[in-house]
Amino acid sequence: MAAARVELPAQRGSRPGGPDRVRPLPVDVFASRHRGYWLELGIVTVLDGLVMVTVVLATRSPFAVLTVAATALAWKFKGLYDPRIGLSVLDDLPALVAGTIMGLVPAMIAAVGWTSVHAGTILLTGVGLAGGATAGRCLAYAEIRRQRAKGRITHRTLMIGAGVTALALIERIRAHPESGLNVVGMISDRPPRVPMPVPVLGMPRQLTEVVRHAHVSDVIVGYGGTPAADLIEVIRACDSVNVGIYVVPRLFELSTHTGDDHIWGLPLVRMRGPAHRRLTWRLKRAFDVVMASLALLVATPIFLCVALAVRWELGPGVFFRQLRVGAGGRTFTLLKFRSLAPVPPGDAAPWTVSHDGLGQVGRFIRRYSLDELPQLLNVLRGDMSLVGPRPERPEYVEQFSSELPWYRHRHRVPSGLTGLAAVNGLRGDTSIEDRARFDNWYIDNWSLWLDTKILVRTVWSVLAGTGA
Repeated sequence: MAAARVELPAQRGSRPGGPDRVRPLPVDVFASRHRGYWLELGIVTVLDGLVMVTVVLATRSPFAVLTVAATALAWKFKGLYDPRIGLSVLDDLPALVAGTIMGLVPAMIAAVGWTSVHAGTILLTGVGLAGGATAGRCLAYAEIRRQRAKGRITHRTLMIGAGVTALALIERIRAHPESGLNVVGMISDRPPRVPMPVPVLGMPRQLTEVVRHAHVSDVIVGYGGTPAADLIEVIRACDSVNVGIYVVPRLFELSTHTGDDHIWGLPLVRMRGPAHRRLTWRLKRAFDVVMASLALLVATPIFLCVALAVRWELGPGVFFRQLRVGAGGRTFTLLKFRSLAPVPPGDAAPWTVSHDGLGQVGRFIRRYSLDELPQLLNVLRGDMSLVGPRPERPEYVEQFSSELPWYRHRHRVPSGLTGLAAVNGLRGDTSIEDRARFDNWYIDNWSLWLDTKILVRTVWSVLAGTGA
C-alpha cells in the first residue's frame, strides 16, 4: 500500500500589490537551466584531465595513477569544481596545492607495501599536477571569461527584491558581462518604486514556479523590503528546484567574508546547497544500513530481554505501532516497545506520556531509551534515518505547522531515530519552537561529521540514563 502524505500548510502569502501570476519568458527550446555551468565545468575538467594524463604518461608509474585519483577527489571536496561567478587562479592556488599534497600522502602509503617509489617520481607527480593544473586553469578561466563576455555562456538569473540594492546589482552585472549572469527578471511582493530594466515575474511565494518557467539557474537575494521570515521560506523552497542562491550580505560595505563570490567588488555569499544534493548525502543511506545492522546485531540480547520484560509486565503485544510523518509529508508506521497499557478505544492519545502511568519496566526502558530500539527496523526499511528530525503524529504536524511557519521545513529530509534537538534535551514536553529551530539548523548545516557527533552524544545520553 502506498504511503499516505500529510498536506502541510502552504507558504504564507506576501502582501498584496504584486503580480498575481507567473509571467513565463520565451526560452530557446534547446536551453537548459544549467547549460552554462556544464560548459564551464567541461572546459575546466578537460584541461585538468589533460594535465593528469600527461603526468601519468611522463612518470609511467602506478604511484602517479593513485595520486591523480586521490588528488581529483581532494580537489572536488575542496570546491574546485563548484559553480562560481568570480574566477581567479590565485584564489584557487591554495586549494590546488593542498589537494595535491592530500593526493600524494595516501598514494605513498599505498605504495609502501608493494613497490619502491623514487623521490624523483614523487616530486614530478606533485609539481606536475599542481603546476600543470594552475597553468591549465589560467587558460580555462581566460576562455570562460571570453565566452561569457560574448554571451555564449550565460546563467539565467532571478533577482529577489525590487529595491535600490537590486537595481544597483543589475546595473553592475550588465556593466560586467564577464560574470556570466543574465538577469531575466525579478520577484517582488510590491511594485517597484523606480523603473526596473527587467520585468517582475511573480511574488516571493511563487519563487519555485518562476524558477521552472523562466529556466533560472541562479537566484540573487537583493532584498527590497521582503521580510526576512518570508525570504527564509522562499529560499528553503528552492531545495526542490536545484538553483544556486547568492545573498548580498547586510552591511556589505563592511563585509569580511572570504572565499565567497563577488561581482566587481560587491560581495555575494553563496548559500550551501541542500543536503540531499551533496555528494556525501549518498553515503548517508549506506551509513544508516551498516550502523543499524551492527547495532541490531550487538543489541540482540538486550532486544530479547526487553521484549520478555514488556511481555511479563503488560501482557500480549510487545510492540507499539503509531503513524508518524516523515520526509516530504509521507506517513509511515513507527515501531517502539510498549511501555504502558493501550489507550482505551475512543480516547485521544496524549502528546507526551506521563511517567505516572508507567510500570517499573516501562519507566526503565524509557529512561534508557530502550523502547526506541525497534526503530532500527524502521531505519533498515528506509522509513527513517539514524539521525534526523524526530517524527511526529499527523494531527500534531498539521497543528504545529499552522502555528509555526518554519515547522514544515523539518520534513525536507528523512526523520531520525535521534536528532540534534533530541541530544540537546528537547524531548517530551518541551518547546516545539525550539525543536523546529534545532531541526532546521541541522538540515541547513548537515554533514556526515555532524551525524557522527549526534550519534556519539546519543550513546552517552543513553548510557547516562538521560534519554527520556
